[in-house]
Amino acid sequence: MSKITELISNSEKLSYSYEVTPSITYEKIKDIDILPRFFSVTWHPQEQDLKSFNMGFAPLKLATDLITAGHNVLLHVSCSFMMKKYLHDLLKFLQEMGICNLLIIRGENYDATKSDFTSHELIKYIRKLTGDYFCIGVAGFLADDEKLPHLKAKVESGANFILTQAFFQPIMFENFVLQCHEIGINIPILPGLFVFETKVQLNKFISLCKIRVSENTLVSIKKHSGIGTVAKLILDLNKLSGIKHFHFFTINKMDITSKIIECVNSNMITNMNEV
Repeated sequence: MSKITELISNSEKLSYSYEVTPSITYEKIKDIDILPRFFSVTWHPQEQDLKSFNMGFAPLKLATDLITAGHNVLLHVSCSFMMKKYLHDLLKFLQEMGICNLLIIRGENYDATKSDFTSHELIKYIRKLTGDYFCIGVAGFLADDEKLPHLKAKVESGANFILTQAFFQPIMFENFVLQCHEIGINIPILPGLFVFETKVQLNKFISLCKIRVSENTLVSIKKHSGIGTVAKLILDLNKLSGIKHFHFFTINKMDITSKIIECVNSNMITNMNEV
């Protein structure tokens, strides 16, 4: 399987990746209309889930099904409850399966009684054990300047790319990229986009993830729906910043995700015909 940095480089056309949760099965994914460049599988363990290694653990089961079917996979790995023994077994299993992409998450609320690692410590330890086998991503928080030093520490520990939290205005992404460059972070930064269709769905996401949404975005939803709003964001980012790869937080809403991409393609064709 290919590394994320390879998958997103030198692409002439727009490309996409889908975050899915382990509550979905491969059977429900395999027939989607538009396949992504890679699937990202979330990981939210409870303490009992990581008492001993089990390849039937839901994120591992879905990742295994996807990789077996020939898809590229980015597996989230949480610092929560992560102990060295479990990590050793996990990394061995992933290498045997050919899974080489990891997204390290949830290292900010480190509890030494329940985990052996903060995020940058986990990245360093993975590098120590496996060298450059894994392509490692970390989360980028656009509206939180206080987290930039922590982000730089993760990059210096060996992270290869950044995947941002969801946002709704191009300027937020542009400012974040500029801030990263100013402190010496020069690895690829992938924009993360929330898939939604209605204002109700958006409000639930805002409440859950505590992100900022401008009044202009809310007005846009009334005019264009969530699908049109996200499609416009993709088109604007591509036009203003040259971004070609976009990551969807799908919440397993594959139908809406496909509609957004179809809306983007339709608008691009319309714009080309107008030239």
